[in-house]
Amino acid sequence: MTSPIIAHPPETLEGWYSLHQIFRFANGKPDAGLLLRTVAGLSGQSAGRSTKRKSSPATASGSGWTCFVKLIGSTSDLMAIHFRDSLDAIGEAEQRVAKSPAAKSLVPNLSDRIDTAIRAAVHPNPDRRPPTCLDFFKLLTGRSRMKGGPVVTPAPIKSSLASAEDRRNSARFPLQIGTCGIIDSDVHRGGGAQDLWPLVMSDVSTTGIGVLLARRFEPGTALSIELALGKDNKPRRLPVHVVRVQQERAGHWVHGCSFDVPLTEEQLKVILKDA
Repeated sequence: MTSPIIAHPPETLEGWYSLHQIFRFANGKPDAGLLLRTVAGLSGQSAGRSTKRKSSPATASGSGWTCFVKLIGSTSDLMAIHFRDSLDAIGEAEQRVAKSPAAKSLVPNLSDRIDTAIRAAVHPNPDRRPPTCLDFFKLLTGRSRMKGGPVVTPAPIKSSLASAEDRRNSARFPLQIGTCGIIDSDVHRGGGAQDLWPLVMSDVSTTGIGVLLARRFEPGTALSIELALGKDNKPRRLPVHVVRVQQERAGHWVHGCSFDVPLTEEQLKVILKDA
């Protein structure tokens, strides 16, 4: 007889209960000064002091701390991370941030997709968690859709919005889907060594695909993009070649790639179901 699975709140290895809150600024991206003043206000400090502090004990034996992290490459701007020795203290820390005057400029920005991914990662049943960091990344960047809900194909990108050198003969459709790129890293061709790089697909057409990576691949580089194309929804590796590279903010690189074998219209429709 198997024991029932008991759900436990997230804990660190040292036994601290942890909670994170994600926010964006209501009036656009903040500059460094506004970010520092807001964090100082949320933590009850002057703007010149450290943004990491030891908290006042919630009880006689309570202790813990809160830190704030600037988010880069995200629609969100700020993450608060609380560590406490009890769930009551975690709740108090959350309320303290919410009631701070500095919080008036912030909007909670945890989307349903991100919330679902985080819940999956801390599921009490290990078999229900993403098996790898890459799978967790795909959950974070994939599009969530209610079961049975309508499938809406995104409108193609207007060619006038693209630079002359970045225009393709086929219509491009915007995407925001996480997957991985695979490159043969063996010094001897066909040696079997491979590197997997997480990436975000930004647009796709029947002839090419745009991807965002945290590293640069030179034009002419051959790699494979993992995509689910069949009715079984199993991922397949499609070979592509890098055509052009452009530096993006936060140290990322936009790669324009050409499919070695163009997609069919049916394959394109399958990809756009998750766009």
